[in-house]
Amino acid sequence: MKFKVQSLKFKERRSRFGVILWILVPLLGFRPAAGQFKPPLPAGWQVTEKDDYTDEDIRFFNGALPNHAHGDFDGDDRRDHAFILIQKDEAKCGLFVLPGSGGRIIKLHEMPLSRRDGKIHAGLSPVKPGRYLTACGRGFWDCGPDEPAELELTRSGVYFFIFEGPCSIFYWNENGRRYRRVPISD
Repeated sequence: MKFKVQSLKFKERRSRFGVILWILVPLLGFRPAAGQFKPPLPAGWQVTEKDDYTDEDIRFFNGALPNHAHGDFDGDDRRDHAFILIQKDEAKCGLFVLPGSGGRIIKLHEMPLSRRDGKIHAGLSPVKPGRYLTACGRGFWDCGPDEPAELELTRSGVYFFIFEGPCSIFYWNENGRRYRRVPISD
């Protein structure tokens, strides 16, 4: 009987602690974990959910959704967030970046959902600064006049990929003051 009393006291303390956290967290300005961060959404777009991906694609990421990445993409020393959002009425998804400095969300890329199953077969992850061979640098095609054979990132970027398909890196181009896309594979 003594064990049950201690167990009830523990549950009572735990629930009080939960109420205190529930009150304090918003007051202290804590943000949810990166996987739970919810961006201000453009009209008609919504955050992707588990049902928007195939089970096979989710298993590849050990159950995590490959729909969010963060880093200082634009070099202002603030955390920027990249998201894959979905517009189910239009059967399309897109890659968006929310600048850490505020401002509006920026659409970088848009593509249709799979005609086969209506799912998203794309993901993203952050890319560290460094040197990366591009698709033309790997010989998939000849490099164009504005297409580098090698990409040198001085800050984080966004690696956007199609499962079993092409991949690109989106990065902030300081000269052009905008995001730029460079294909990495075909």
